[in-house]
Amino acid sequence: IEAYVKSKGEKVVIMSHSMGGTVVMYFLNWVENDAGKGWAEKHIHSFINIAGTMLGVPKAIPALLSGELKDTAAMLSQLGELLERYFGKRLRKNLWNTWGSLFGLLPKGGDAIWGA
Repeated sequence: IEAYVKSKGEKVVIMSHSMGGTVVMYFLNWVENDAGKGWAEKHIHSFINIAGTMLGVPKAIPALLSGELKDTAAMLSQLGELLERYFGKRLRKNLWNTWGSLFGLLPKGGDAIWGA
């Protein structure tokens, strides 16, 4: 990013999809702390987030608790017993609980966002 801005004299546009939006936000927080305040203002023209998970996704909760995901539930009608026999809910739950990124998808915000 810095090399592009230096060579072209133009700020960059960052585009992300899905969990990439969360990664970009972590990057921007890190670079502002590491390179100093104002780095993003100097180098970033805009940030486009497509289908981002900035506030989390509700389907992460049942995935962590039971191993079920909306996506795999939809597959069950086609794959049925085969999926459950070789990659059942307990195995999926144990596997997905090792994926740190899934915890990053838990809904965020609390009262400050949702006003509840």
